[in-house]
Amino acid sequence: MQELHDIPLFFSLHNISGTVKCTSPSAVMFRSAVINAGYQISSSHCNPLGLKSDAPWDVIWDIMRCWVKNHPIKEQPRDSPGTAILSKSPQLEVCYLFILHCPLYACM
Repeated sequence: MQELHDIPLFFSLHNISGTVKCTSPSAVMFRSAVINAGYQISSSHCNPLGLKSDAPWDVIWDIMRCWVKNHPIKEQPRDSPGTAILSKSPQLEVCYLFILHCPLYACM
């Protein structure tokens, strides 16, 4: 898979899952959700768990909100970042289906 070179920053799926205190979706499921939402995603050369995407953060968090709806978590403290993120309803209908013929930068 080619890295998205025009995206300067990367994020870790484990870190964003940790923020909302949920189990991580598989990398394939998460990548599929991003691709199905119409965005590109790739790995990062500087971190084996890092992901780079042109998806805006509201899309990334919507994917995680939908994940948590299907994989409930324990109640978190009201002042935690995860609680603030999860308090919003997702605006995106997320599809985790894997695409066999995915575009460049999307395949694993």
